Amino acid sequence: MRVINIMWSFGSAYASVHKVHTQILELLPPGSLIENWVLQGEPDESPNIPTYQWNWPKWRLKPKGVGLLMLFATRAKLVKRLNESKPQLLLVDGLGTARLILPLLLSRPGLQARVLFHGKTRIRGGDRRLFRQCAEQVKVVAVSHDLAEELEVALGVPVTTIVSAFDPVKSNAQMLGRDEARRRLGVEATDVPVLGAVGRLVESKGFDTILYALGLIRQRGGRFKLLIIGDGERRDYLSELISKLGLADDAFLPGHIPEAEHIYRAFDIMLIPSHKEGLGLVLQEAVMAGVPVLVSDIAVFREQLGPVGPYLAVRDPQEWAACIEKLLHEKGFDQLAAEQRAQLMPTGAWREFCNAWRALLHVE
Repeated sequence: MRVINIMWSFGSAYASVHKVHTQILELLPPGSLIENWVLQGEPDESPNIPTYQWNWPKWRLKPKGVGLLMLFATRAKLVKRLNESKPQLLLVDGLGTARLILPLLLSRPGLQARVLFHGKTRIRGGDRRLFRQCAEQVKVVAVSHDLAEELEVALGVPVTTIVSAFDPVKSNAQMLGRDEARRRLGVEATDVPVLGAVGRLVESKGFDTILYALGLIRQRGGRFKLLIIGDGERRDYLSELISKLGLADDAFLPGHIPEAEHIYRAFDIMLIPSHKEGLGLVLQEAVMAGVPVLVSDIAVFREQLGPVGPYLAVRDPQEWAACIEKLLHEKGFDQLAAEQRAQLMPTGAWREFCNAWRALLHVE
């Protein structure tokens, strides 16, 4: 089988998306010929599979005004490359990529595509028309039931849910022990709990909520270390907030760390205060590492943790502070981690992920 995997961008913000697509490609039949396209950005490290880097600027990928005049030339270059590669299947990353690629299918009735949505996005009327035009050739996939329901309504086409998962055996083999992970993070041996948060430093991740919560705990005499791993547009804002709340000796922003999931065991608790998520892969990675998670009360987290939780109100520092203090006081880290792992069932989730994608990748 000849397959082209088409990604929107390189960069730390897209690392987890690339990881999921790589796992999917590994499920293709032996002997499959795989080509990787990335529309913009530069790789942080050498890609694992042969990659064609288009290096297009954002104005060319999201054309407006005069930029629309370039759209024909952009698609002409894509057509030329498609004709050379002669793929049977395209694996397409999200809506932005689909807007550019799916129109090319209309003149190629034998070409199939699988469009994978990793998060919530704004659907336009033109998107609905495009997906309905291509419905015979395109299968749409979402990484959670909550996301799939929204997309079905917005796009007007069936959406398959395949919850992203990771190979627990491989993941566990790559995870560092607690002491080594803390050394990697520069955290000295400490008698205070180490809290973690991981993700892009953007408003929707809600990291300011946990900073305000920890500010309350610090005022009450609580002691801890917090590391928020990631980069993004809110870095300066969060840094200023740390200083404002008097947390300069307690909370740190070490930036993006490649393969951060390997060092999750450095943390006693993982905090995930997101306002919205497509799935929230950090939750799965932390649970597999044996680290208990506290998450915001949104549908996609309830899908995964069911009755176990615990779920905390979005943008409510007081509730987050109370729950963190309670868990730190009771030191019930291991019990909560075990309950969450039993609910998530990583081995079964991985098997379901593999079986579903193998079936969906099959092309006559």
